[in-house]
Order: sequence, then C-alpha cells, then structure tokens
Amino acid sequence: MAKRRSSPRRQATKGRPPEAERRPDLGFRVDLIPLYLLVLVTPWVVDPEALDSFRLPKLIVAETLALPSLGALALRLRTVEALSWKSLAGIPAVRALFPVLIAAALGFLTSDHLGHVGRAYPSLLIAVAAVIGWSIALRHRERRQLFLLMLAPAFVLSALGILQYFGIATPFDFGDISRRLAVTSRAGGAYDLAAYLLLPVLVTQVGWKLAKKPWQRYVFAGLLAVFVFAIVVTQTLTAIFALVLMSVIFWLPLLARRDWLRTMAAGITVLIVMVLAFAPLRDRLATKITNVERGQVNDFFTGRLDGWRAAWWMFTEHPIVGVGHGAYRAEYGRARLVLYADGVEFYQKQHQTFFVNAHSDPLEALAEWGLVGAIAMLWGVWWIGRSLRRRYGELRQRDPAVAAFLPAALAALVVLACTGFPLHLALIAYPFLLVLSEVLAPADEEVEA
Repeated sequence: MAKRRSSPRRQATKGRPPEAERRPDLGFRVDLIPLYLLVLVTPWVVDPEALDSFRLPKLIVAETLALPSLGALALRLRTVEALSWKSLAGIPAVRALFPVLIAAALGFLTSDHLGHVGRAYPSLLIAVAAVIGWSIALRHRERRQLFLLMLAPAFVLSALGILQYFGIATPFDFGDISRRLAVTSRAGGAYDLAAYLLLPVLVTQVGWKLAKKPWQRYVFAGLLAVFVFAIVVTQTLTAIFALVLMSVIFWLPLLARRDWLRTMAAGITVLIVMVLAFAPLRDRLATKITNVERGQVNDFFTGRLDGWRAAWWMFTEHPIVGVGHGAYRAEYGRARLVLYADGVEFYQKQHQTFFVNAHSDPLEALAEWGLVGAIAMLWGVWWIGRSLRRRYGELRQRDPAVAAFLPAALAALVVLACTGFPLHLALIAYPFLLVLSEVLAPADEEVEA
C-alpha cells in the first residue's frame, strides 16, 4: 500500500502551536460583558424605596447578570461534539459542589417551610452553576482582568465611605444612629463595605508585587492605603483580622525570611499606627478586651452568640436533614422562645431581636441541611483543598504572586464565613465565587481534552 503523502497545507501547519495558544490577547471580549457588568455595576445598585434598599437589589442584579454570563461563555463550548456524564462528573467544581445542591434540595421533601426553601434554593443553584461554568469556560488571564476591574468601584466606595464617616458626604439619611453604622457607602453597611474591600486589598498587593515600573507601585500603594483606611473607618474587627491573616499568607511564600520579617513588621506597624490614631477603633478594641476580661462572651461577639445558639438548637431538633434550606429565619422565633424558657440570656444591646441568618455560614448550613449537609460541606471543603493544592502548584511555576493570591483569598473567606454571612450577600459572595472558579478550574491538560 502506497504511503500517503501529506499535503502542503498540512506540512505548513505542522509544528505550529494550537489555535488557542496562537490567539492574540484582545483584552476586551464581548462574551465577558455580563461579567464586566457584574463586577462594575453590582456595587452601585441601591433602591431607596425598597424595604431592603441595599442587599436585595444587589442580589437581583448579580443573579440576573450571572445567568447571561453562563450563556455567553457556553458559546465557547460549541465545538464540543459530545459531553458524557462521566466527563461532566470529572469536573472539579461539579465534584465539589453538586453534593451541596443535593443536600439543600432535600428540604423540598422534609421541611415544614416549603415557601422559604423555594425562595432560597434558586439563589444557591445560580451560585453553584456560576462557579462550575466560570471554572470551565473562563481563562486564567480573564479572571485576573475581572479582579483588576474590581479596583475601580472599590476605590469609589472606599472614598465615599470615608467621606460619609467624617460627615463630608451624606447621600443617605439614617436618622440618629452611630457614625460607624452610618458608614454604608453604597455597599449596604459597615460590615458589607469592609468585607467587600478585602479582595481589592489583596489584588492591590498582587499588583504591587508584579508592578515593573515605580509609578505602578505608587498607584497600587495608594489604592491599598485608601482601602485599608476605609476598612479601619468601618471598625469591623472581623475584616481587620481577615486582612492581617490573608496578607501574612500572601507574603509568606514570596519573600525570603529576612525580607518577609521586614515587610510584615512594616505592615503591622502601619496598621497599629492607624488603629491607635483612630480613636473610635481604639475604643472599640478596648471594649472588646474588657469583655474578655469580664467573661462577657456574647458582648465580645456583639450578640452573635444568640444566632449560633439558635442554629445549634435547630440542628439538635432536626439532626439528619435540618430545618430546610433558607428556613433558618422561619425557625428562629421558636428557637429563641425555647432557649429563653430554658434560661438562656440573650444579648440586651441588640437593635433587633430577630435574626434572619445565624451570622455564621457553616452553623447556618448545619441547621438547615443537618448531618447530610455537613457531609456534603466536608466533601466540598476536601475537594476545594485538593484543587487548591494542584492549582497552586500549576501557577507557582510561572506566577508565584498569583498563586499566593488563592490561599490568601480563601483564608479571608473562611474568617468572614465563620463569624458572619458573606455568602448571603451578593456584593461579597460573587467576587469570592470568581476565586473559587479559579481554584476549581480543571488542570491544563483537562481543559485541552
């Protein structure tokens, strides 16, 4: 049989890199417009006429933009001839998050609060679909571009929050409340603003590390100072602790021991000076220290213990499948009455006697999903940790600063989630979902397949 000769066209293309590698970096891409809007527009959305003027409008806009982003990115997969269930199950994001969807869906069969389950489940479904879709279709450089875009709204929100604290700008009238609680900017509250700014703080540190020109370092350093001061102004101790922790984790693998000690000493010194120079935060820290000395645990946590106790009570009453996804708020009243009858003392300084969430995402998930949900969460955490280790190894070879960004960002998320409710707030959750999509992105060879 005669040997088949290769055509001139085949010979000419032999040895060329794949089309994906030869494609130029065009920067702006039309199919990323929904994600551009998600990053740039969501922080600004406010409806003064609504009962929830800040958080609910942001959630609606974020979900409305997340779904079209999946549709636009799905067009990138149009060359795939077939997709088997086996290959779909092999995607890291599917393996990590699909059991959570199953655990939450059990509430439709077991919960006494089907209305709450039905209202809350679509948001979880959209969030999980976003992580899976973004992990598959987004390129690494595109995620970096989206994180850089965060700096623009973060700067304006920071500046507005600082001006708001000092009474220079008062876009909203909240009546007679403390200056700290009045620092809403357009984020929705002091906690919302501080938690939202953590990722921009980390992005500026990455930018400073990668900057090649002095003026670029000055720009990133200036942005970092504005973001950190805005967090200090909010006096949100959880966010300040998360800021310090994620910065330490970020710089630890990037600097030699002597340089790392100098950098950390300089950073901590600046933070201490800002804290000491800012009297309200200094007084707040002194109050917390006094709470510890007197054994006032609930005062130290600003009443969070009430929400945590209620969540634990719900878990003990419904240990297998929980009270139902989204049903924490419906069960809190009954939990409070039972605990009060048992002699539990609740926080007396709380402005509201009703908790709509547990102020701890893991505890709330335990209350709503039970042991089944706890297993699903542990499975997801294990897969995220495994993927982080692999992804960190892939990125460390060509971009150590970007690799260090991932564990630092996840550490900040863990701190926020354990003592707050960041995954309930679209302004905070969706940027961190982008981080998870980077962590759970398939390996390079899996993407080619």
